[in-house]
Parts: sequence; C-alpha cells; structure tokens
Amino acid sequence: MYTSKIDTTLEFPFDPLREYHKDSSVIPWREYPFKQKTIDSVVQKVPGSTVLQAAGALLMGHGVESKAVSMFNLCLSSDHWVDFERRFHDERDAFAVAKTAYIHDSSSHLRARFKADAARAALDAEVQAVAAKHATMKVLRYDNGDKYEGQVCDRDRVWIPHGEGTLYVCDVSQQDPLLPPVLLVRYRGMWMNGWMHGHGRYHWDDGSSWDGPFLRNEMHGRGLYRSEPEAEPDETDLDWTPTPTLVRYYYGGSHICWGSELQTHSRIRIFTHVGATTSGRQTNVAVLDLPYVDGCVADYDATTDRHLIQVHERPDRWMCLSGMHFKLLSAAPLGPFIR
Repeated sequence: MYTSKIDTTLEFPFDPLREYHKDSSVIPWREYPFKQKTIDSVVQKVPGSTVLQAAGALLMGHGVESKAVSMFNLCLSSDHWVDFERRFHDERDAFAVAKTAYIHDSSSHLRARFKADAARAALDAEVQAVAAKHATMKVLRYDNGDKYEGQVCDRDRVWIPHGEGTLYVCDVSQQDPLLPPVLLVRYRGMWMNGWMHGHGRYHWDDGSSWDGPFLRNEMHGRGLYRSEPEAEPDETDLDWTPTPTLVRYYYGGSHICWGSELQTHSRIRIFTHVGATTSGRQTNVAVLDLPYVDGCVADYDATTDRHLIQVHERPDRWMCLSGMHFKLLSAAPLGPFIR
C-alpha cells in the first residue's frame, strides 16, 4: 500500500493490474490511481483547466470529483491552478521512489522465502535418502563367522552386498576357541552385486590399509596406502601426528608402482587393450604381449591428477594413470639421456 508523503491520508495499493494510464499519452504516470473519465469530467466542469491540473486536484480530493472541483473554486485566481499540476508531478516522483523500495522489499522477502523453501526441500530429500538407505541396510552373517553390515539387494531371494557397507572377518590369530570371536574390519566402502566395486578401503591383517577405487573385488587405480592402523586424533597429545600415507598404484589387484617412483623422466610402458571390454581388461592383466607405447613422465598436475607423458614422434599428452594398465620400466630418472 502506497502512503503519500505529501498527504498521509492519501493511500492506494501498488497494483500492477490497475495501470489505468498504461497507454496514455496525456497522463505521464501509468499507475495514476484514478480513471481517465473522472479526469475528463473535472476538466469539463472547470473550463480552462488542463488534464494534469485536474489530475492533481483529484489527488488532493482523494479521487472525489466534487472535492476536486471545489479545489478549483477555492482558488482566487486561475494562476494558482499551476499548484495542482505541481502536486501531480511531486506525487508521481514520490510514488516512483516508494515503488522502488516496495519492489526491493518484496523481492527480499520472496528470496528469503524461496531460500527457506529450498532448504526445507533439501532437508526433506536428505531425510528421504537416509530413510531409503536405512531401509536397505541389513546384517549378513556367514558360516565362517564373517559378517557384513550395510546395504544389500535381493538376487534370487538371497541378500547380497550392494551399495555401501562393511565386511568384518574373524581374527585368525585368536587361539582360544572358548573366547568369543573377534571381528576385524576387512573392507569398508562400496559394493555392487556382491563385489567390492567403487571407492573403498581394504585392511590387511598387519594393520596396513589401502584406500582407493576397486573393480570387481580388485584394487584398481590410484590410492593411499597406510603402513599402520590410522590413529584417532588426540587433542591432549601434543606429539600426535596423523598416520603417514603413500600413493600406491594397482591394476587388477596387482601392484604397479609407488607414487614416488613416478618422478620426472621416469620411463613407463602403457598397454592398450584395443576392443577389450572392462571385464577383459581386468581379468587379463597378466598378458604382457599387448600393444604398448613407451614414454617418459615429463610433468605432473596435482590438481587434476594427470601426468604429462612424452612419447617419441608423438604429441605430448596429459594422462590420468589411475586405472590404466602401465608398467614402470625404470624407477631411476634418465633425464640427461632423454631428448
């Protein structure tokens, strides 16, 4: 609702559907609150008055035609009628300022409302996702004492790991059969149709672990190796340091190299599987008579995890070696002999 700064008793709404003078060439105010026929009626009753003077008098008379006419009659001379036109222009300018502030406030409220609705919708989606995830979580126990906790799927009326879950195995170092079995984490991560598939972390019996991508139960790609169990942060211990990690590359479950061995000018052999499927590339990793190209590492981009590979008589290529079938030919840099 617009309230006049000149006459606080004059009020009319900000209504974009009531633009009576949208296409008018006479009234330079498209949101003027009173209709053209009312203005014309005042002009007819006050000979010699202009349209803008009549419009200003209607503003002073709150849209009442008789009050607007009386405003003209109260003037001692027609020279004072210019005050009505001045009132029209002043009111129009004040309305433009008030309308801008109204639009800004309204848009702010709408933005806040839309933001709150979006946050509420995101929270509902998160709750539904968590509920759907928990609905598929089961505990599977196997005959050898191992246990799986996580998401599953039904295949031929048998629950198999599928989704996110953790596999626990019995501690074989325990000698006393009378004691309850001790379960150790073997793998925690993603599963697909009973296979360790996706990102996960594998734990060995000696406490070491490898965190990275898996493909059909095999470590496959670039991951982080920890030689000892990861210690929990201790704020009271000033000498506490996180467990060190080393970059380690695997392909189809076979160790390829350490990340520190891929130094500048290190020579590598990249095998190509022309026409092979993903399963074929993974199951035939021991075949070394495949087509290959030899090159050397020229640079490394840690942001994108890509190495710049130089191959003889071929353009240099930035390549992500994670998940690729390659072999380290020489861990020692051969920089002085390359070119």
